[in-house]
Amino acid sequence: MSKTTTDATPNAADDQDLGAAGSQLSTAPKEDAPNLPALGVIGWARWFWRQLTSMRVALLLLLLLALGAIPGSLIPQTGTDETKVADFRTAHPTLGDVYDKLGLFHVY
Repeated sequence: MSKTTTDATPNAADDQDLGAAGSQLSTAPKEDAPNLPALGVIGWARWFWRQLTSMRVALLLLLLLALGAIPGSLIPQTGTDETKVADFRTAHPTLGDVYDKLGLFHVY
């Protein structure tokens, strides 16, 4: 019986034969860290402005605005209907005081 092996993995000699071409084909990250220049005040200001005007920040601000609108939609507002606020305070005296201190009756 003859032994035939079909290794799918190349050995170390094959890796060394590739040389410079093999290093260009590699997807592994480079070992040495690049030397980046210091940003300075202008660079930090530019980085901050780009972060502030990015789409990610805009979406986050829209989400926070939507979350901030929830209490105004669920809790009666003094500008809209003062009697509902008074009814809420008589029905829930402790919670009414907490909402009043947090200003949740004046969201809109």
